[in-house]
Amino acid sequence: MDMARLDYVSSAGLLVMLKTAKTSRAVKKKRVLAGLQPTVQEVFDISGFTALFVIVDTIEEAEASLNEDLP
Repeated sequence: MDMARLDYVSSAGLLVMLKTAKTSRAVKKKRVLAGLQPTVQEVFDISGFTALFVIVDTIEEAEASLNEDLP
């Protein structure tokens, strides 16, 4: 998911992301987030969400990581 234009995430947004992560794990699919802004990255760090997703800097890195095995 391209997150480059997202500069704020609410608790409701985090809940959606948590549900997405759980669904992805249940079907053994990887969710990759690209281009997190520093404020959003900080929220993900503090909330522990960085452990739920693969986080990369660019869409190109995200696409490449989709070909790698799940951690």
